[in-house]
Amino acid sequence: MDKIITQIHEFATEERKEYVRKAKELHREFLLKFPLERLHEMELEEYALGLQPQGSFSWWLEYNTVSLGSIKGGSANKHIIYYKKKEGTWFYPEQFKNEQEAWQQLREDIIKTIEVMGKEPYVSIDNDNLLNRGSMLRGKISYMYHADKLMPIYQESHLKKFLKEFGVDENLLKTRDTLYLNQLLRNELYKHKSLQQYDVLLLSNFLYTHFMQAEFVYKIAPGDNASNFQNCVDNSFISLGWGDLGNLEQYNDFNELKNAFVKKGYYNQHKSVITRKANEVWDFYNLQPGDLVIANNGTSKIVGIGVVNEEGYKYNEDFGRYPHTVGVNWSQIFEKGLVIPPQNAWKTVTVAKVPKKQMEEWLQSNGTQSITKPTLEESPLFGKINRALNRKGQIILYGPPGTGKTYSVMQFLKWKKHSNVKIHIEMCTFHPSFQYEDFIEGYKPTAEKDGTVSFTLQDGVFKRFINQAKKEPGKKFYFIIDELNRGNVPKIFGELITLLEKDKRGVEVILPQSKELFTIPENVAIIATMNTSDRSIKMLDAAIKRRFAFVECMPNYEILECSVDKLSISPSTILKSLNKKLIQMQGRDMQIGHAYMIEDGDVISSVGQLKDIFQYDIIPLLQEYCFDNFSVLADILGDSFVDIDLQEVNHTLFNDDDEAFIAALESHLGD
Repeated sequence: MDKIITQIHEFATEERKEYVRKAKELHREFLLKFPLERLHEMELEEYALGLQPQGSFSWWLEYNTVSLGSIKGGSANKHIIYYKKKEGTWFYPEQFKNEQEAWQQLREDIIKTIEVMGKEPYVSIDNDNLLNRGSMLRGKISYMYHADKLMPIYQESHLKKFLKEFGVDENLLKTRDTLYLNQLLRNELYKHKSLQQYDVLLLSNFLYTHFMQAEFVYKIAPGDNASNFQNCVDNSFISLGWGDLGNLEQYNDFNELKNAFVKKGYYNQHKSVITRKANEVWDFYNLQPGDLVIANNGTSKIVGIGVVNEEGYKYNEDFGRYPHTVGVNWSQIFEKGLVIPPQNAWKTVTVAKVPKKQMEEWLQSNGTQSITKPTLEESPLFGKINRALNRKGQIILYGPPGTGKTYSVMQFLKWKKHSNVKIHIEMCTFHPSFQYEDFIEGYKPTAEKDGTVSFTLQDGVFKRFINQAKKEPGKKFYFIIDELNRGNVPKIFGELITLLEKDKRGVEVILPQSKELFTIPENVAIIATMNTSDRSIKMLDAAIKRRFAFVECMPNYEILECSVDKLSISPSTILKSLNKKLIQMQGRDMQIGHAYMIEDGDVISSVGQLKDIFQYDIIPLLQEYCFDNFSVLADILGDSFVDIDLQEVNHTLFNDDDEAFIAALESHLGD
């Protein structure tokens, strides 16, 4: 903790203190405009998004006070009630007859929430309070009226992550009450006297800067041939064109923005292009503090790397071609451009998500310091793997798909590296056409200079690996076999089956084709993975099972216990419900792993992510499990997802607004 406190003191520069002062001035302006006593008489039109471009209560919360903690992103549903400009109708919870009835209840619930926060000790708000539908909105409203009791942090997963960083007892983190977690975090920070001099705004900025890695790296072109990049650097932002769209804050959701593209006549009304380009602008608009940004010049140069700051999105029509800006602190500038392999897709893309791993590789290949500082925590699984390897010499990680088997192997090997163990890693994947000749040695066709073909004896991948291991006895060599059970294992290993036993390390056998002596040295370990949905371990050859240790990997529901905005159920609940049905119908091996609910190392946090996962990952897997029996599929997913009469999946759920998808999900998988 002493190290973190020192880092906070270093973080508290005069520049950051000035930023906090400006944010607090904005806070005072909000309270002057919306004092608590005014809320009792507030009309729906004063509250809701959609009727006026700026100035409403919801607009202030989401767009005009980003420096007081961001709730930007997603749809306007988070505000419980809003006006749909395209349809000319109101959106409100379905249990109410009309928007005014819904507003009377919401206004009452907002006031109750604020009043509850004013009491000591804090007591959770009632379950039927409408603000329970949107924990981020509840958190932002509570902070705006009780900044002396809360942090400007509103996402459950973020609060729990920060609390874990400070070593708070995990039993205290099992609740989903974000206001309780928020107060817990504030108390944890302020119990240190030296931190009491700092406002929670500065402390929250520190937490995001030091502990929260961005989900994506965003590639953004700052004008043709980076023509506007110097302006971006001078003013600490990244800019974008499409000025005819006007201030992006006027659009309640993605569909409204896409409709604006159509009305402006962009791209000759070509629907697919409009959708793609609108997505780029929407991604830009929803950049969050902490997101990583790279500015490119053409397809093969990076001119700068930065981190999105708390300034957020601004629209300035005086900026000419590039009026849309998002605040960025530029940490690295490459005057001559950092050369990368040509990215042909960038020719027609202004904003694109780039895998962090890819970005790291580009930087490392250029000898540039990494922009991320990944941490690696020891997992109890690592100890299991280590002990099994010491005992047997080789192991198999097995379980349903998506339980993180290959990921766990690679994390284990990273852990070994961090433990100052010199290691060498090679990996191959077994498949039906993989043979002994590919693995050990065999005759393979070779083209001669005269055009004829001859057969020569060639070493396989494992034999080459072993020969290298013999040359470096002081280094540990790990051979990874992914999808072990997809190959004919006894045939691929051949006479090596004997040598796999731990006490046979160093024993020599004669290879039948080359007549060479072959042995597996002491410094070699083999780690394999297999999906039990493809083939049970019961089906493995007895000689193989006797020589491998087995480590089971099953769905980990605990790491999925976090909220998804607009959903009343967690990813953990959804996966548990699916697997409960699968176990009943298909058996224990035919489950779905937690990795399906994780993207870029983080548990999914949006309905959009969940839609994509269901449409492109989970449903195709379930169809395979059910052998395309749509009656069985409907039993698992529910009738809303499957049209039994037409024998097809109801894909309109993924194309329409989120509400239909959420209703289908919660009605069938909510228990």
